Amino acid sequence: MLCRTGDLYQHERIEVTKHMIRQMRDRAADAEANYLVLLLPTKEYVFWPQIKRPLDHARLEMLVATEDRLRAELQHFLQAEDIRYVDPSPALRTSVEQPYFPNGDGHPNQRGHEIIARELLSDFGKR
Repeated sequence: MLCRTGDLYQHERIEVTKHMIRQMRDRAADAEANYLVLLLPTKEYVFWPQIKRPLDHARLEMLVATEDRLRAELQHFLQAEDIRYVDPSPALRTSVEQPYFPNGDGHPNQRGHEIIARELLSDFGKR
């Protein structure tokens, strides 16, 4: 049961997201186009397993736990709706090379984009 204001706000946002994903899927079907959802993780989510002292980062832990919960809910929704999706998180997490800029920028660098592209191409090859 949702009881905190933040939980209610997150619930509303995820429901809007699901609605928009359904609309995009339907429009793609009407246009006889392929449709795929790319689940891009945050930089914090990707690097969380490498945190050596998680107890020193309680706010980060809460952020990653929230992202993990919302990602799981979204993946469950995508599977139930039979919507294709690609989640490059495992590949980004196991990359030997740094997939993000080393500063506060949360965007993938060239290597990160290559990993994401490889994951997308791998999915396209399965279909």
